[in-house]
Amino acid sequence: MPLGSPEYDELGGKTTGLLLGLLSSIFHSGCYFVLNSGFYVLRALIELKKKGVFTAALIKKRSHCPTLVPGDHTIDYFKDKVAGVFDAISGVLDGIKYDIWCIKEPEYCMSIMATEVHLVQQKEKK
Repeated sequence: MPLGSPEYDELGGKTTGLLLGLLSSIFHSGCYFVLNSGFYVLRALIELKKKGVFTAALIKKRSHCPTLVPGDHTIDYFKDKVAGVFDAISGVLDGIKYDIWCIKEPEYCMSIMATEVHLVQQKEKK
């Protein structure tokens, strides 16, 4: 399908349609694609996962958070935390699991949403 195809746009809007069109050649490949903050549309990440493409996108909260993302909750949670604190929020959309990883920086909270990321705590060596 060509870029901007209405069939892709109908799955979640123009950004979702654009990403599906751009990445259609790697559908069902199991590839992992990392996106800049201009593409932080949760619906797009979910639709790509349905097509066998795993994604992560940086979330930059300046004036608003992405639709369907609990940004204000995250900001409130990290407000009084010290720099370096790390936590995650998990969710499910259309039966697809996603995670939002958050790291407290001195002036803000950096977040990354992803459809295939696992945090495993290493056991300390004695």
